[in-house]
Amino acid sequence: DVIKTLELLRGKEAAKEFCIGNVIKYTIRFDKKNGVEDLEKAETYLARLKELVSESPRNTQEAAHDDV
Repeated sequence: DVIKTLELLRGKEAAKEFCIGNVIKYTIRFDKKNGVEDLEKAETYLARLKELVSESPRNTQEAAHDDV
């Protein structure tokens, strides 16, 4: 998996940025290139981004502060 490999080699922030870039790319081009297929790819990268963010210790700390 490219995202896991990127995370191992370059860190979680690089993996998040990769996902963000792909969400943007597939969303912008969907109507000119592959239609629904590109939207589905954007959804896949968005889901992976959400996983990476939810795994982040910073996200857990922010959530704890929101409850106060």
